[in-house]
Amino acid sequence: MRSSRWLQLLALTVLPLTAQAEPMWDFGINAGGSATSDDRFHESGTLRLYGGLRFNDYVGVHTSSVLFDKFAAKTDEDIYLQVYGQMLGVTAHIPIKRVILNAGTGLFGWKAVAHAFNEHIGDDTGVSPYVDLSMDILLPAHMMVGGGVAWFNDVSGTDISNISVHYGLRF
Repeated sequence: MRSSRWLQLLALTVLPLTAQAEPMWDFGINAGGSATSDDRFHESGTLRLYGGLRFNDYVGVHTSSVLFDKFAAKTDEDIYLQVYGQMLGVTAHIPIKRVILNAGTGLFGWKAVAHAFNEHIGDDTGVSPYVDLSMDILLPAHMMVGGGVAWFNDVSGTDISNISVHYGLRF
């Protein structure tokens, strides 16, 4: 009997958070820079295409296709690692007038490809957790701009941190 009361309380708490007459969609592009926790590599440029569904003003799901340009070895620029993959996660939103603070987490399915002197020398694949913090500034005509940071845990043996700016549309 006691557990059913807790389930009822949980349902009464969670259902209003996910209920909304009309879902909100957003999509856009991120560009920025990334670094690994392995100090043998230089920083890399990053490009991310994203899309998401906000169930309401506070909760949503997002996905992104990510390309880390190349992490070149500091000892020889002709040796580098290229990483790309897909992010899928949940995001909490805190709207404050025309600003939205976002905190997300999820999984990053990735592939890391190693090159030496423009020859493919091997690759690695995996799934790693990530954390994403960002801020959106809402503009007229459904546009938004912002910036954020992300951290990817244990991607081919190293952590990747990312800082980026983004432009998107929201409907």
